[in-house]
Amino acid sequence: MDTNKRINELDQYELVKVVTLPFDLNSAKLTDAAKAQLDELASKAPGAKNYLVEVQGFTDPTGDFNKNLKLSQDRADAVVQYLTVKHQIPLRRIMVPMGYGETKMLDTSPEAASLAKNRRVEVRVMLNKGLSQ
Repeated sequence: MDTNKRINELDQYELVKVVTLPFDLNSAKLTDAAKAQLDELASKAPGAKNYLVEVQGFTDPTGDFNKNLKLSQDRADAVVQYLTVKHQIPLRRIMVPMGYGETKMLDTSPEAASLAKNRRVEVRVMLNKGLSQ
């Protein structure tokens, strides 16, 4: 009975943490604030089991659409590289990182502060429900 439930939940994940990392305009370089957040997140990883990390990059709407897609992917890749190189998070724990460009904006206002909110990478840590029981 419990075994069937665990098998059914192997592809189901529970979101346990979301971290939003800020980026500077036209930059895929990790800021000190972003590095500090990743350091804190990674400090919990050694004891964790059955987790996956999802990394999504985003941009504000300024600039060319295709350039923004590449920039958002570069931001996501920078986060993955930091986690794998500095913190030895195994690559098998990280889902394929994705850059969404300006397609998922948090704030559509043209004000500078609103634009800055959209220049981000979201890191989601999820636990596999079927394996964590």
